[in-house]
Amino acid sequence: MGEVAAELLYAMAPLALSSGGAEVAGSCAPLLAELRQLWGEIGKSREERERMVHELEAECTRVYRRKVDEATGERALLHQSLAASEAEIAALTAALGAENSTQFKVNKWTVSLNERVSSATALLEELRAMRAERSKQFSDIRSEIEKISAEIAGRSHGQDTSPRAGDGHDLTIRRLGEYRARLSTLQKEKSERLHKVLEHVTEVHSLCDVLGEDFIAIVNEVHPGLHEADPGKPTSISDTTLTRLSQVVAMLTSEKAKRAAMVHTSVPPPVNLN
Repeated sequence: MGEVAAELLYAMAPLALSSGGAEVAGSCAPLLAELRQLWGEIGKSREERERMVHELEAECTRVYRRKVDEATGERALLHQSLAASEAEIAALTAALGAENSTQFKVNKWTVSLNERVSSATALLEELRAMRAERSKQFSDIRSEIEKISAEIAGRSHGQDTSPRAGDGHDLTIRRLGEYRARLSTLQKEKSERLHKVLEHVTEVHSLCDVLGEDFIAIVNEVHPGLHEADPGKPTSISDTTLTRLSQVVAMLTSEKAKRAAMVHTSVPPPVNLN
């Protein structure tokens, strides 16, 4: 029985491996032949030969099993990595509004898992770069929106502690367009408010000249710095400033009218010499 098993092991060794292991089979065949010769010269009994053949079979099985287990583990890790990459790709394309683009799909028909993982990795690098650039655009526009909104509300920029909506999950071109439209509206409002402030300040200055009032003191009561441009600070355009300027203009205009009336009543009528 042992010799038969040994013969079968020797005969099947070159066939047991696929094309990838032909070199291994070729290197084992001479060793098996040498082993047969040595067993014959030594005079190994049938039982000894059978036992050694079983040992060889068991050792070969252990080696193959270890390699199979390693390959199975490697395949599992590749599947896990691929699944994680595909999930992140799906999340990024959804956030960027590109979920229907075939440009950002992993090719599932590639030959190997390694190729699919490499493809997914390349896509992720591209999408992450796109997300970073899009996030910067959102951040720049949002910062400008908050700055102008603070100026209109009459508070310092950065004082707004209200929570933001989860815009990090919506980085689409549509959403970016909405932000740009909102910024454009605020910029227009800021320009209109600034024009009104300058009109009021000019009118106050004119009335102060007529009435002999201290222009700087009056406008400083409304808001410090209105009488001169400070490059480091924006001109106040808040509702409070506009309301106070309107009140000052109304007060000075009223005072001007009163003084004009007093002057009119104090001037004696012309004397009739006829």
